[in-house]
Amino acid sequence: GIRALEAFDPAATHHLVVQDDVMPCRDLVASAERALGAVPEGVPVSLYIGRVQPFPRPVEAAIRGAGDASWVVMSGPYWGPAVIVPTSVITALGEWWRSPDGSQWQNYDRRIQRFFQSIGVSDCWYSWPSLVQHRGDDSLLSGRKVVRNAHRFIGADESGLEIDWSRGVAHVGNGERLDRRRQQLARQGAQ
Repeated sequence: GIRALEAFDPAATHHLVVQDDVMPCRDLVASAERALGAVPEGVPVSLYIGRVQPFPRPVEAAIRGAGDASWVVMSGPYWGPAVIVPTSVITALGEWWRSPDGSQWQNYDRRIQRFFQSIGVSDCWYSWPSLVQHRGDDSLLSGRKVVRNAHRFIGADESGLEIDWSRGVAHVGNGERLDRRRQQLARQGAQ
């Protein structure tokens, strides 16, 4: 994960990492570039909101309340299929990743989340709808045999260029409590 993050163009403002087990929407890169115009500086962005782990019920409740919003904001990233990181922090992220503080976190997305928390950034912006979808493969993490799907995938033949990214934001509260629950689930999975 860190090698993919560190393979950024230093002239770029953001870096998108797309995992190889996803199906993107049409015009993914151009759509992500346009979407970033509605996002505050310095925050991570996820182009995917999953139906399963780490806590489906609170996410489901937030999505029900999202209405016409084009973003859901909560801690994270909680899912790593397509993550955008500001390039200004990637060198520091790499150093932290390899430090004792960073190496204690096993999951790629969890490490990114903890790094941003360590620099005082607690929110992650999630595109609504998701611009990528898992292809239906089982999780790459051991012990997880759940087929993963986005809550609402725009579609492989649809373009994110047609989304109005300024429609609004739905916030998921209780980020600290949800983060503790996520850590508890990760520890249980490691046993």
